[in-house]
Order: sequence, then structure tokens, then C-alpha cells
Amino acid sequence: MRPNYSYNPELRKPGLGVDVTSDAPHKRLWIVLQNAWNAAACRLWRCPDGVVRKRVRFAARDGHQLSAWLLEPAGQAQKRLPCVLYCHGGAFFFSIYDSNLTIGAVLARELGCRVLLPQYRLSLTHPYPTGQQDCEDALLWLLNREDVDRARLLLYGDSAGGCLAAQTAVACRDRGYARPLGQMLIYPVTDRAGDYSSLKSYAHGTWSTRANENMWRVYLRRAQPADGCAVPMEQPELTGLAPAYVEAAEMDALCDQALAYAEKLAAAGVPTCCTAVPGAYHGYDGDQTSPLVQRVMKDRLLWLRQQLQSEAVQG
Repeated sequence: MRPNYSYNPELRKPGLGVDVTSDAPHKRLWIVLQNAWNAAACRLWRCPDGVVRKRVRFAARDGHQLSAWLLEPAGQAQKRLPCVLYCHGGAFFFSIYDSNLTIGAVLARELGCRVLLPQYRLSLTHPYPTGQQDCEDALLWLLNREDVDRARLLLYGDSAGGCLAAQTAVACRDRGYARPLGQMLIYPVTDRAGDYSSLKSYAHGTWSTRANENMWRVYLRRAQPADGCAVPMEQPELTGLAPAYVEAAEMDALCDQALAYAEKLAAAGVPTCCTAVPGAYHGYDGDQTSPLVQRVMKDRLLWLRQQLQSEAVQG
């Protein structure tokens, strides 16, 4: 039973979610069932006015066919637009949630961007580096589209997707894919170790410390040195990365590691905006009707617009 944390009263009470504190067979079954539910919910999700969605497919580097949701402003089918690669969260275990589509639709409508949410392969069957490589391959597919302005690229990721977005920013620098105008990391997973006080203070929150440990154990179970660095806080060099917006949830086991990564980015000379949302739990922004979430979304959109405008000024 979870402790009675004093979450912000503007937020709805968090749900229990799926227990992933171990990879026992019955818990693996629950993950499979949750992903089937997620897929059905995404198919039934109603696209809001002013936004169009498409289901797209493309090949990963190993030939596997990946699927993704592409969200774009209505009436802009032939126009060359900025783009957002949105790496969804879910502990590397879970597929895209309908709440991810809702946030993606806000980004598409308010920023006038094409937003791609790739369904990267998940860690129960495809541990690191497959999911990371899938996100990079999705980025390359997006950048090769005629209707995308590759000079106006933004990266967005929440939770485990924050890890993937952060690592994609590094790949953009190291492999020359493109120069993102910004990376937005929302309550991101950034470290597999470390003596962070929030891991103790909120050990039994919506995302528990035990679940976090199991997530990394499953994700990295076949990692080899040749696969490169999988953990943002273990990156040896952060200089030259895209400007970052790092948002921590105050009452989240991951809060302190998110703040630590923001500090590391800033120390490396990366322009970094860092914030901690008071009284927020992990995954709190799933409720887009919350006044707090609406205010936070305005802050996120303001920063993203500023990054897009910075390219216009420089260009």
C-alpha cells in the first residue's frame, strides 16, 4: 500500500498502474495485457480539432518494420513544417499510451509542428540498444521527409522516453544526424545508480524505487561495451548538446536524478532550463484537465516556441 503523500491538490489521485517491481512471469503477463490495452486505447483515441493523425511504418536498421503515430496541424499536409520526435515513457516496458497522443496533439497544434511518436521495440523482448536505435532510426525517417524542415527539429521525451530523447540528442551530435534546437526532458530517467534522496523519500510513489531498479536490470541485461553508453548521467561528454529543458516532478523518486542531469548539462555549457513541479508525482501530466498541468503545458510550449524562434533569428 502506498504512503499517503501530500500531492498537489490540483492533481487527480494517481492510479495504481502495473506492478513492475520484478520480471516474474505473472508480472510480465500484466505488462503484455497493459500493452494490448494501450494499443486499443490509441486506436480509439479521438484526435482533437485542428490536428490530423496518421499511422506510418518504416524500416529500422535491421529491417524490422516499425510503426509510429504522426500528428500534424490540420490543413498543412503539403507544407514544410518543424518537427518533434516524441519518445514516449513507460519504463522501456510499455507501449504508447493515449495520454502521449493527447500531449503530442497539443504540441502539433500549438507549435505548428509534425510530431512523430515511434513505437520503439520494448525491453522485455528487445533490451538495449534496440529501443534507442529504433528512436534514432525514427528520427532519420522523419528528417528525410519532404514535408519536414530538418533545421527546425525538437526532441521530447518523458520518463524512460526522457532517457531516450537525451541519448538521441547525444547521437545527433556524435553521428551528425541533425542539430536539434532543443531537447525537452520530462521527469526523465537519467541514472541507474546514485545515492539520491528522492529515491528514499518517494520510494513507494507512483514510480517506485524497486520498479526503477528492475527497469534498468531488464533494459540493460544484454548491454555490451561496444553498444555505447545507455545512461545519460554516465555520458562522458555533454558539451555541444542542444539546449535542454529538464522538468522534474517534486514528489517523484526520480526527482533528484533529473535535477542532477540538468546540473551536469549546465556545467558542460549546455543552455539549460530546469524546473521542479511542486507536489507533482511521476506521470502527473496524464490529466490534461488539471489547472496545474495546463499551466505547466504553457511553460513547456513557451520554451519550445523560443527554441523555434531562435533558429529563425539565427537563420
